[in-house]
Amino acid sequence: MRLSSSALKWWTRSQRIRTAAEIPFQAVLFEASTSEYRRIALEAKQLRALGLSLSAIGTELGVTDKTVAKALASMELTEKE
Repeated sequence: MRLSSSALKWWTRSQRIRTAAEIPFQAVLFEASTSEYRRIALEAKQLRALGLSLSAIGTELGVTDKTVAKALASMELTEKE
C-alpha cells in the first residue's frame, strides 16, 4: 500500500513522551526528631492514664491522633527492649 504525498502532509512529528525521571520535582520533607516523638509519648502516656482518647490527646498536644498512636507504640517498643 503506497500513500500519496498529500496523505502524509497532515502528519507532524509529535513531541517525545516525558517520563517521570525527566520531570523536575522538589519536595520539602519534615523529619521529626526522636526527642520530639519522645516528648509527645511522655505527655501522651500521662494523658492516656487520665482516660483521654487519642484524638483528645492529639488536640491537646497539637498533633494528629495517628502521631499520638505511633509515639505511644514506639515508646512501648523501647520499654520492652
